[in-house]
Amino acid sequence: SSGFPFEVVSSHEAARTPVATAMIERMRDDSIAHADATRHAFVACLRDCTDIDAFYNDDSTRADAALDAAILSIIEIEKAVEAKRAVDAQAVSLVVPLLSAAANAVEDTIKNDGAATEEKNEHTETTSTFVLDRLAGNVPEAWPEFVFGALISSCGEADIQRLNPYASDERVRFTLQLVAITMLRANRVGALSRCAGDAVELRVALENLRKLTTAQRRENRAISAPHIAQLTSTIASRLGAPRAYAASSTIGPMLDPRFLVFEFIWNLSLRQKQVDIVRNLAHDAENGISRVKQMIMGGGKTTVIAPMLALLLADGKSLVVSIVPKALLEMTRAQMRSSFSTIVTKRVYTLHYDRSTVIKPALRQSLEAARDARAVVVATPTSIKSIMLAYIEALQKVRDEAKHPRRIVLHPNQPNASREEKLREIESAAGQASELAGVLSLFRSGAMLLDEVDLIL
Repeated sequence: SSGFPFEVVSSHEAARTPVATAMIERMRDDSIAHADATRHAFVACLRDCTDIDAFYNDDSTRADAALDAAILSIIEIEKAVEAKRAVDAQAVSLVVPLLSAAANAVEDTIKNDGAATEEKNEHTETTSTFVLDRLAGNVPEAWPEFVFGALISSCGEADIQRLNPYASDERVRFTLQLVAITMLRANRVGALSRCAGDAVELRVALENLRKLTTAQRRENRAISAPHIAQLTSTIASRLGAPRAYAASSTIGPMLDPRFLVFEFIWNLSLRQKQVDIVRNLAHDAENGISRVKQMIMGGGKTTVIAPMLALLLADGKSLVVSIVPKALLEMTRAQMRSSFSTIVTKRVYTLHYDRSTVIKPALRQSLEAARDARAVVVATPTSIKSIMLAYIEALQKVRDEAKHPRRIVLHPNQPNASREEKLREIESAAGQASELAGVLSLFRSGAMLLDEVDLIL
């Protein structure tokens, strides 16, 4: 459009190259799309806090009245948020112990009517034996983290019944539904706590502004006005924020429990853009499509997107490898281990490889074990490139020897030891090529998460 800020440089000689033209065109499209989205977006706001200019009115009486109304409105929000937070917190504290009890309860599945006495006695004996074995520690109980994790398991009901074969299907389904409700309320406790903290900060800022004179407010406006505006926008957006991963249907609300569990683990609220990016990248990865997504700093690439993709893609059939620059290796590994240290437990391995590394079957076997265990492998670009170069080098050795197979026996007087050494070198190169081919095959059939792709590639 004519209002595009970079339109003035489009006629410059340096802006006529194909790369510059493509970049300017992309920025133009992005600005138009952003303006359209902003124009049609729903913007939440707080009552009595929409007109911040009124707080700095030259008429002190009107300004004081506006500030008093805003402070009272924020106090009402604080009370309502705290009341709802207390109800949810109490519900969570009461229900969590009941979840394990419900999963571990031994039910009497034999009905009194029509059941033979011998059958009843046999059932009582087996259930009593099971309960005594559990009390003795011979069989495990379902612990809270296990019950929470069963919510995102592809066979969660069977997992619970494996620990408690006397839990009926109906009870297990009810328990998992109760787990989902408990997580939703626990996540809301965290969201309301963050909202309450912002409300207190906003109220204090308004009260401090109320104490100033008109001249002092005008002098302090450049600092206080943006701060108040940001707090009001944050509180309003948090109070009205939906569950980005939930949707309504004809049978009721539907949600992806994997996003719910991730929110529960990290006590955060996933944003709609984060959920959309994770779903799009996961869909493309499952269909063998490479995709690049750009996010601003602080958008959650390392802390949200990468762990969520590892959770969705590490399914026991695909190897998930997170490739990051060397400077981010420690942070990424620590973040992955923190994400998968409770409820959803995954091992996080580090792949080290350089040109001097001697390839052994243990490397391929370790990666296969990581794939089967749904673990996450973290590596640097140097390690991956070294594996590819080592594979090419091994193939070249085998190819060269295949072109000149007689070089081993060209000299009849050559010692047998030298010929045997040459044969061992060829066999070693062929073996390394085979092992490296297996490693690269695991990479191709899996998913690679490239963070800071502009630096890696």
